[in-house]
Amino acid sequence: MENTLNYLNEETKKQLFDYQVNSLNRTITDYIRQNREAADVVWRICPKCGTASNEFAKGGYTQDKYGNRKKPMLKCKACNHRFVSDHGQLTWYSHSDNSVWEKVIEDTIEGKSLESTAADIDRHLVTAFRMRHKFLASIEPENESAVLSDVAETDEKYIHESHKGLVKAEIDDDCKTVIIYSLPRKEVKPGLGDDKACIFTTVQRQGRSHIHTDNMGKPSSADAMSLGKHIKTGTFIFTDGCTAYDEMLKSRKCPSAALKSSASYDSLNHLNNVNSLHAKIDEWIRRYRNVNTIYINRYNALFSLRHKLAGMDIREAAADILRWLRSRIVYRYQRQQMEDIFDDPAAMKYREGMIGIVYINRLKSKFGYTVTTK
Repeated sequence: MENTLNYLNEETKKQLFDYQVNSLNRTITDYIRQNREAADVVWRICPKCGTASNEFAKGGYTQDKYGNRKKPMLKCKACNHRFVSDHGQLTWYSHSDNSVWEKVIEDTIEGKSLESTAADIDRHLVTAFRMRHKFLASIEPENESAVLSDVAETDEKYIHESHKGLVKAEIDDDCKTVIIYSLPRKEVKPGLGDDKACIFTTVQRQGRSHIHTDNMGKPSSADAMSLGKHIKTGTFIFTDGCTAYDEMLKSRKCPSAALKSSASYDSLNHLNNVNSLHAKIDEWIRRYRNVNTIYINRYNALFSLRHKLAGMDIREAAADILRWLRSRIVYRYQRQQMEDIFDDPAAMKYREGMIGIVYINRLKSKFGYTVTTK
């Protein structure tokens, strides 16, 4: 009680019962513990040799090129190898500390633009992009390990193919010229053509969700089979009547009900949860000013996480995510940022000859290239 009383003035103390003061004390203590866990990594297994240990010796510090101390290092008594204290974390191989990463997470969850995030953390736009995608790649395994049970709803959502941040261009290094080709707006095809990414969305009632994209256009039975590993055997599934799910439901021995229109909805038989999540996905994608199709599964993991953290304060959610990531080691270097992306042939075909706008601007500003439009 003494810790809490330090935060209360005499007038406040008089208006509270002892059990209320005790409750405040527990809340403050929990918040302090959570913030400490979000800021520090507690090592129980050596990342070099895998030996379990509760104690690691101090191993000195890393140094920058000027010889200044940077990150503390730990030393394993079993293998005598040293490793940095944030080994395998978001801050690993990063010059930014926890406060910067927390701001990147907050802005990503909130749906702020990369330009806004870069200004907030005082970093280059490319750095902000890489930090955002390092975070997205770190939470993707959580979405891919989701297993839903009891009663769930599944449905597909389609979004138009997007190549945000890329333009058709040609680079002439001899003449130091970049030629950007003006392309006509892609014709929007009626129906479910291969210009739309299919987002499989499954929501467990009163539980978590799994969101994933496997294909462009209308899904096949083989595409729907990928959902099987995320659904526990015997789970009751509500669908929209799409026949692509039939084989998967049969293999997982899942009883199901097909609801082909809202006219058949009642208090128990409905797809309201998955439809509500689809509406939120639309809203989130608008905030990001669309999402590049090749990164769709990284953002699907973010949408699933946002569904899980619904109603939570942004700062509280960011601290909770950092604390959760502290218990996981994710080895991801910059060269891996373009790996494990959605690379459906239908989505990649249109990207031939496209170049990033940021790269073109760099050629223009740093190397004096001339940019022309054709």
